[in-house]
Amino acid sequence: MLHRKSVFVTLLVSYCALLFLSLAAGGLVYRIMERSLTANVNKANFGMLEQIQQTVDGRLREIERMMLQLSMNADVQWLLHNAESEHGDAQIRAISLMKSMNAQLSVSDFLDFAFISFQSRDMIVTPTSQTGHDLYFRRIQQFGIAGNMRQFLEESRHKAFLPSLQVTENGSARTMLAYVQSLPLDETEDPKGSIVILVDERKMAGLLDRIEWGGESSGYVLDRDGNVIIATRANQELDASLRARLGTAHESFTARHGGTEMMVSYTTGDNGWKYVSVVPKSIVMEPIEPVKTLIVQLLGFAAAAGLIVACAFAYRSYKPVRDMLGVIANRKSGLRRESMNEYELIRSALIRSFEEEKALQQTLDRQAPIIRANFLSRLIKGSVDVSVLDRQSLDFMGVKLDHRSYRVVLIEIEDGSKLMQTETEREWALLRFIVANLSGELLRGNGFVVELERNRLAVLEVDADDRREDVWLHELKQAAEVRFRMSLAIAVSPTRDEPQHIWRCYSDALLVLERRFVRGPQPIMYHEEPARAKQHIYRYPPELEVQLINHAKTGDYDKAASLLDQIVEANFAEEQLSPEMGRFLFFEVLGSLLRAAHSTDSELSPPEGLDDPIAFFAECATAGQMLERLKETLRSICLAAKGGRTDQGERLYGGIVSFIERHYGDGNLSLTMIADHFGITAPYCSAFFKKYGGGNLSEHIAEYRVAQAKRMLAETPMTIGDISRKVGYANHIGFGRVFKKIEGITPGQYRDLQNRDKTVSPIPLNENAGRP
Repeated sequence: MLHRKSVFVTLLVSYCALLFLSLAAGGLVYRIMERSLTANVNKANFGMLEQIQQTVDGRLREIERMMLQLSMNADVQWLLHNAESEHGDAQIRAISLMKSMNAQLSVSDFLDFAFISFQSRDMIVTPTSQTGHDLYFRRIQQFGIAGNMRQFLEESRHKAFLPSLQVTENGSARTMLAYVQSLPLDETEDPKGSIVILVDERKMAGLLDRIEWGGESSGYVLDRDGNVIIATRANQELDASLRARLGTAHESFTARHGGTEMMVSYTTGDNGWKYVSVVPKSIVMEPIEPVKTLIVQLLGFAAAAGLIVACAFAYRSYKPVRDMLGVIANRKSGLRRESMNEYELIRSALIRSFEEEKALQQTLDRQAPIIRANFLSRLIKGSVDVSVLDRQSLDFMGVKLDHRSYRVVLIEIEDGSKLMQTETEREWALLRFIVANLSGELLRGNGFVVELERNRLAVLEVDADDRREDVWLHELKQAAEVRFRMSLAIAVSPTRDEPQHIWRCYSDALLVLERRFVRGPQPIMYHEEPARAKQHIYRYPPELEVQLINHAKTGDYDKAASLLDQIVEANFAEEQLSPEMGRFLFFEVLGSLLRAAHSTDSELSPPEGLDDPIAFFAECATAGQMLERLKETLRSICLAAKGGRTDQGERLYGGIVSFIERHYGDGNLSLTMIADHFGITAPYCSAFFKKYGGGNLSEHIAEYRVAQAKRMLAETPMTIGDISRKVGYANHIGFGRVFKKIEGITPGQYRDLQNRDKTVSPIPLNENAGRP
């Protein structure tokens, strides 16, 4: 039996681990909350300490300002440096000094009292009096400090502060803060006097009341030497261990003091004084103690409930695993369940699945080039919706469509006969392989090559630039011609920015190949916007067709070939005829030659190839090639026509045609008149003319008369009635009926068309129109 408990126990342990992680997260949240509260308390303390520091620094600057004003006072300087002067002069100076001191103290609500001691004169000057040292320190103000106050002032003092100084005046005692500065300011060994400024300590201590926490906290102001200047609790010193941890800037830390954990915050002023707040941590954490108790209770309840839920979830999750293991065990033959646990069974099943996946992936990898070629072929031809493609599918085929530009290059193998013997599919595949490999190497990863048809490949080039010379295309064409003796036709589309427009590039490249029919073969053909054509259809007037047929039937190859060149030149000279219209023109000319071949001699067969007109031009890619094919056929027809004629017949046929050209204006011109003129019967004359001319004699007379009438309609202002009589018709009614039968329109309509089409130069009519 399989050891099914292995997976179940693993799931149970996993759920329990998640449970304990959640509980640990809850504890962590509480710790974060506790630290956040502590940080907020420290931040609040810092804010209040900085306010106190700014206020005290301002008061100290006020004291120093008053000290500087008094030390630089002219009366003070005179009294310091004129100890031997007359008593009267000294009294005058003292009175002036008292006024100055009184004025300065009156403008400050912070400074309580000040006096100046002159050691050499045994004089003390206050804002209200002037007396000697003994009288002042024994009767007026008594200072509760160790030693004699006068002796204290005789020592050099520089901006010294005396904290908690008991000062008694008129029987009333106050605790004062004394500021002492020896005079002169630059004297450091033997001072001549001192300035003493007194501030009630309660004013300074009142500033520290802002950082009180219910009477349990303490606040201190320490000078730059670490001496306590002010404390919120009288005669309370800052513990030496805490004082040792005070730095030079500002900080907060936790320390144990007297068995109690304390939160200490301090900041340092510009003058080096430190402002310290010491708060028991229990007071700060008191508001969240109920929350802490509640959290502990909730965590205990969550642990118990979570353990039950973990067991339930483990069993629920194990059930599908148990079913899967049953299926795997049943499908594996020869499995010894006693020796294999669940993990081994799952591992073996996964390994087998991975091997099958690997085999499938290898198959897909082998098919990837075929799939990519099929995809690229459909993409180029516009059969793929690019907007629904996902990156995973493109990555599988090794195709990226995030380039800045795209264009399609069509490569057509025009001639590979030097590498082929029988033009089998294998040989064509080899040619396509050679061209594809050459293109891939020259592209250097900037495009994809795909086979489209038997002799045509397409290159989807990416990041191409129309303004840059396509060196790789010239190298491809040169390599194909020199190394492999192949002739390639290369058509290049303009670039486009979006992959959705790749199919447009393909259409443009196809159009370039089609334009090869009009322009002829070129090394590399690029897409150009065609100029607006003035000629939308080809021009092949009936009179030219009649001339061509007559020249062919009479075997005059030179004239027929010259006329054929004239027709092609008139239609293709300015490259304004579309390839489709060009092909229609050649098919119509081929039809004319076919009619000429059938009418040359009923016993002769048409030249080879004329029985299938579509296949006749199958191998012709350009207009020049189609023209050469027509000339070969024309030469065969002319040779066949000449072979069936005699010199006497030529003279008789030429005489009949000349007679018609001279007498076409005679209304009596007819088959009988011509037969009588040449001394032959009318039936023989008709049969002879049809054999040599390929047409009916009466129709030839009518066609020649209409051809001359068309010239008159286009070139002269003569009326239709005059023209009809001029060409041998008794009235314009009969003439109009014959004209419409041959041309399809009335004489008036023909003249209107000629007048409207003055901007288009018609192909000049041969003056011998209608003559073979």
